[in-house]
Amino acid sequence: MDDSLKTPFKPNARVCTGQIVVNHKWMGSELVQILKDYAQIVYEDGTSLGTVDFHLASGTAILYIHEGDVVSDLETCKRKCVKLRKSKCIRGLVLVERTPTTLQYIGDLQHFITLKLAMAVIAVSSQREAGHLLSQMTQQSEHKYNPFLVKDKPPNVDKQLLQTVQSIPSVGNIKARVLLEKFHSLKEICNATEKELGALVGAVKAKIIKDFFCAKRCK
Repeated sequence: MDDSLKTPFKPNARVCTGQIVVNHKWMGSELVQILKDYAQIVYEDGTSLGTVDFHLASGTAILYIHEGDVVSDLETCKRKCVKLRKSKCIRGLVLVERTPTTLQYIGDLQHFITLKLAMAVIAVSSQREAGHLLSQMTQQSEHKYNPFLVKDKPPNVDKQLLQTVQSIPSVGNIKARVLLEKFHSLKEICNATEKELGALVGAVKAKIIKDFFCAKRCK
């Protein structure tokens, strides 16, 4: 079997804070050159990582889908996403290149990833944008939880509405409550700008949320 279609061989591997595990095929790429300024790069070959291109200290495993892959073999792209989804012990995230060439295909792929596989997907325009996005995610994974920080009790919200918002990829119970406290309805969340969402949930999750609603519109 092609190594690129295997389930990750070491899904339980711990990535140390300040490091990012990178598939060896990315060595020397523009994306990795950006990451080097923010994290220590640890290379692994495809036999170990399988479908995974990047593994963060937060436990997130990332599959990167190139423009050429989207155009030439969309079904193989979907099979790789399925393999990543079956690795239940890791959190899967898909990055896919959205360019003028891929516009006619990307709606179908985003719909498949978000609604069929219930995974998060982020569209990026280039390796440079992806590099800065992963750098931000790497820095966020280094933040420590403060057990002495006492937060106010979250307000009561409609349970069914809360569950609906939680079905959006990357949005858990806490983030769903934060969004509903600000926007009050699913429609308002959908119509919110990426900047408005980012102020509440962070830039990375805001992009995932906007891409999710975009995929539903493109269905």
